[in-house]
Parts: sequence; C-alpha cells; structure tokens
Amino acid sequence: MSETKEELQSRIEDWIVQQMPMIQMHGGTSMVRELDPDSGLVVIELGGTCSGCGVSNITAENMQRDLYFAFDAIEEVQIKVPSTEMSGPIRSKVAVVATCSSQLSRQDICESTRF
Repeated sequence: MSETKEELQSRIEDWIVQQMPMIQMHGGTSMVRELDPDSGLVVIELGGTCSGCGVSNITAENMQRDLYFAFDAIEEVQIKVPSTEMSGPIRSKVAVVATCSSQLSRQDICESTRF
C-alpha cells in the first residue's frame, strides 16, 4: 500500500525535528509548505531566527541534500527562507536558497557537497 500525502508529510516533519535539531535549538522553525507525492516535490520553509541568519543557506543546502537521500519518494526539494530585507504583511519576501531535483543523480549531489 502506498503512503498517503499526510503520512509522508508527517514523516518528513518528524525527520526534520530529529535530524536538524539545531534549527529549533537556535529559535528557528521548519515546516513542510508544499508536498506533491506524485511529482516528488517537497517545499520546506525555514522561519523564526532562520530568517536573516548568516548560515541559513548552509542549513538549507544540508537539509536539501539529506532529505533527498532519506526519502525515495522525494525527487525535488526546495528550501525557502523568508528574507528580512522587506518586512510587514504586504511586503514579505521569500527566497529559495536551495533547490535540488532528480535531474542530478544522488551521487552527483553527494560529491558536489563534500567538504
């Protein structure tokens, strides 16, 4: 039996809490904003203190890479972080800081992110 969208979303959110505890420890938040099990797209939004954090791009890249490897159902990962350049309910802005898709192989991604 195939996993429902809600089950997959719950597993992803549980994984984020377990694998990325530094986000919450530093006052940040993470949430699955969009999930399409048919296409394999997942969009994660980082918020709280992640907005404007100097290393949020590194966190996003690591999360994007790790999610891609942790879930076979995921084919594309987008991590979004609200920008602090503009504020207010009308002028809020979101930047996509990391995007990964299945156009690159899992091996290519792993090799490109080695330090």
